[in-house]
This record gives sequence, structure tokens and C-alpha cells, in this order.
Amino acid sequence: MLFRSWHQFSQRSLKESLPTWLEEGLACYMEGTRLSREGRPTRFSPWRNMERWNEARNAVRGENLLPLQELLDTTPQARLERGKDELLAYYAQCWALVQFLQEGDGGRYRDALRRLLGDAAEGRLVSRLEASPLLAGADDAARRRAARSRSGSLVMREYVRADLARMDADFRAFLSTITRRGAGDRIFRGESPLSEPAPATTASPAPPPSK
Repeated sequence: MLFRSWHQFSQRSLKESLPTWLEEGLACYMEGTRLSREGRPTRFSPWRNMERWNEARNAVRGENLLPLQELLDTTPQARLERGKDELLAYYAQCWALVQFLQEGDGGRYRDALRRLLGDAAEGRLVSRLEASPLLAGADDAARRRAARSRSGSLVMREYVRADLARMDADFRAFLSTITRRGAGDRIFRGESPLSEPAPATTASPAPPPSK
């Protein structure tokens, strides 16, 4: 339900479309909820998404992760042509990429993500991309095509980090961290797997009775 609701919200509320990887990643991010005993969503909890986490873990363990450039370039339709497992792995990596932009490297990219979303909401995204120094040397038609494309790395490099190779390495390290042994328990509870759980406290022994 939330997966569909995000697409409905973005289509109605954002003046300009997000790149496909971010649109799909946010849709998966919005799936995270805790349920009541009656099975109704009670609280938004973006980490609590066992399906996406399991698929991400499988991709890490199977060494089947898409390179970041390919993840930004591809579409759900293209992954589905390669089979359902490829599609599920794609969605899981898009989900993890949004988590990375929110919390990776101590929240380093969070403000950039907010600026990106704000520009899409207010209709400034395309004009910023058209004016990007990353497109220096391209003619006007090529700039317009690149700025309006929903695939590719331009949005990521313009808003988040120009060094895509380094970001790819950091993202892979992030994926390894969030899928490490024991992280699933925290995901199930809706807690970030990036922080260590609070140590268990042991009650202090009672003082001996005074004589």
C-alpha cells in the first residue's frame, strides 16, 4: 500500500520527476512500518523492511551487486527482463541506496538528498542540471536531454558526490555493514543496523546489611 502511495504522492506533489533509482528507492523506503496485532500499520519505521533487507543480503553474499553506475542507469523493466530475482535485487539495492543517502557516513549525504527532493518539488531540478558544470562542452539539446533523463548518474554526481567510483566503494561497504551477521534482528525491530545496541545493564548487588 505504501509502495503505491509514494508513487501517487510524488506524481501529484513534485513538479518535476525524480530519477528512477530514487523514485523506486523512496517507494521501498516508505514500505517500512510496524504493524498492530490486527495487522494494521501503526508507525513508520523505514529500517523495518525484512523483504528488502533479505534481498540485499542475498546480493551481498552472492556477490551479485550491481555497480553503482549500472544501478543508476537501469530501470525496473530492464531488470525484470532478466528475471524476477534480478528485479527484487534491484529494488533492494535502491532501498539500501536511500538508506545510505540518509545515514551513510554519519549522515554526510542527508542534506544533499533534501536539496534534491526540494528542487524536484519546487521545479528547480531540471534547470540546475542543465546548468551543471558536469555538462560543460555539451550543446543545448544535449544538456536538455541529459537534464530530463530519468536514468544515469548526472543527478547523483551533481547533488551528492561527483566522484562516483569512490561513492560506489563506500556504498558497497555500507551494504556489507547493514547485512552483517546479527543485523537482521535490528532490522526486524525497526532499528538502524549501523549503531551498536545498547549494552545490557546488570543490576548492582545490594549492599550488605549494616551491623
